[in-house]
Amino acid sequence: MYSTKVKRSYAKHLRRNQTPAERRMRLLWFFGFNAQVVTPSGYVADWYWPAGMLIVELDGSVHDKRADKKRDKHHRAKGIHTVRIKNQLTKWPYLPLAYFKVFLLAFLYEAWRVLKACRL
Repeated sequence: MYSTKVKRSYAKHLRRNQTPAERRMRLLWFFGFNAQVVTPSGYVADWYWPAGMLIVELDGSVHDKRADKKRDKHHRAKGIHTVRIKNQLTKWPYLPLAYFKVFLLAFLYEAWRVLKACRL
C-alpha cells in the first residue's frame, strides 16, 4: 500500500493532467466537490464531495470492473457512496444528464443520511 504522501502527489498529478471527461465535469467544483483527492477510504477519486460522502467516478476504457467493485465495496464500508458515469455521458448533448444524475443522487443520499440520523 502506498503512503498518504505518495497518494497526494499522485492526486496532484492527476488534477494537472485531467482527461477531457474530467474537464467537462469541472462545474462540480463550484458545488463543493473536490477533484482527484485522496478520500477517507484511502483511494484517489475523480470527484469527491466530503459533506455528502459521495464519490463521482468517470469510467472510461481503462477502468477495471473487478477492481471498481472492490473499491466500491470498500467505500460503502466507510459510508461513502459512489456514482459511476460513463465518459460518453460527459459529451454534449448528454452532459446535462450527467450533472443531473450526480445532483439527483447527491440529494437522495443526503436525504437518506438525514432520515437515518433522525431514525424515521
